[in-house]
Amino acid sequence: MIKISLFTELDTIAKILEPYSEKTYKRQGLTYIIPKNSPYSEIHITFQPIGLGFEKKYIFVGRLIVADIDQMDEEKAELYRIFKGMECELIFKGFIRKKVFFQNRKRLYEFKDRFTNIKINPKLSERLNKRDELLDVLKKVGVAQALVVLKFTSVHAPEIPEEAVKGLTKVVDVMEVAYYHNPLDIVWEPVIEVMLSRGPGFSKKVLNIYNALNLIGEELQKIINEEK
Repeated sequence: MIKISLFTELDTIAKILEPYSEKTYKRQGLTYIIPKNSPYSEIHITFQPIGLGFEKKYIFVGRLIVADIDQMDEEKAELYRIFKGMECELIFKGFIRKKVFFQNRKRLYEFKDRFTNIKINPKLSERLNKRDELLDVLKKVGVAQALVVLKFTSVHAPEIPEEAVKGLTKVVDVMEVAYYHNPLDIVWEPVIEVMLSRGPGFSKKVLNIYNALNLIGEELQKIINEEK
């Protein structure tokens, strides 16, 4: 029996997306796509083994840069906080005829006191919910999760607001709260997680995920243009 390596499967995904890519490359276990005619400067793809590793969850992440570290000032920091209040996630309801829709991310409510003066805004989720093609594609591919969030990690450490992070024990939580108060850039990073198995329909599923990411990116770009 011939075993197909995980990296070969990532290579296959890159090959499927080649007609839509300026170039592809690998770095630190991730496969990167530089897309053509897309809202994103890059898309990266990785995986997580499930259970004993026979199944894999693939994670597709877009990168839409609004402002890099050299462009940040207090006005841009406030824009980051406005966008933070729009973050959303895909919700699943029902069993037989499952319904999917976006709503504001639960984390925004859980950390509302830590995200000082945050204004939770349904603008983005409402826009995405009007895109029937997007919701249909997400159902069709059997998405495990979809998030539309801002980047909150960096090789540079943001200043940590001691009172806001008091009691937090997870580094990722501290980083997210610190980034809200002292953002180092503004980068939207929509995430689509999905189980993929080699076989009939594999290519179509990959293309559908790519299409879904771009549909999300289109709505993000509209909102960025309105808010800037």
